[in-house]
Amino acid sequence: MGLPENECCFKQMCQGIAHLHSLGVCHRDIKAENMLLDAQNTLKITDFGVADVFRVAWEQRIHKSRGLCGSEPYIAPEMFTAKSYDGRKVDVWSAAIVYYTMVYNGIPWRAARDDDPNYARFLEAVRAGREYEGFRRIEPHTRRLIHRMLNPDPQARPTMDEVLESDVIRRIDVCDDAGCVPGGGCHSHYTEEYRERMNSRRMRAQASAVHGHSRNSSHASSHGPHQPALRP
Repeated sequence: MGLPENECCFKQMCQGIAHLHSLGVCHRDIKAENMLLDAQNTLKITDFGVADVFRVAWEQRIHKSRGLCGSEPYIAPEMFTAKSYDGRKVDVWSAAIVYYTMVYNGIPWRAARDDDPNYARFLEAVRAGREYEGFRRIEPHTRRLIHRMLNPDPQARPTMDEVLESDVIRRIDVCDDAGCVPGGGCHSHYTEEYRERMNSRRMRAQASAVHGHSRNSSHASSHGPHQPALRP
């Protein structure tokens, strides 16, 4: 996918995560493999096997989550070091890693731990107050948001609602069921091979329907307009 399609998926994912958080649920295993696209270009978040309820409907305070879970390249650093953590901030971290994977077709580091050389270089850049060189392929305005979402300090990391309110996310167009975006233009979320396969499947289904209708009409007419078909 190109940048507009990547951003469309990213915004849809963030909207989905924000909705989960509004219900008191954190996913804790946000990753590219758990994002699916349906035929109407709608992104679906799947696999709630390690999801956690951090607040039920009548509560005001949140419950901290415990335990190391998820897929290592997407896991926030506090999950490796703290006994308990805010599951919402973990999801924000993982969402930023998903964006990276869409742009780079790879992961930024094996694990967000000090013994990982790539993550150590990222930490060095953060502590020095400069942008991490490994994010250079990301456009500058988005790069700053990704840096915020990947703040090693979860207290300084934005909530998903704050991410959605950022200028970066608000300017992203999400396409409709036909792939069209406001103001003109279309997204192409699928490969040419996929579209050809779907078109071929649709044409076979239509041909089968026409053939079946023709066969039924021929069978009915062979018995005359008022005579029921005889059983064999």
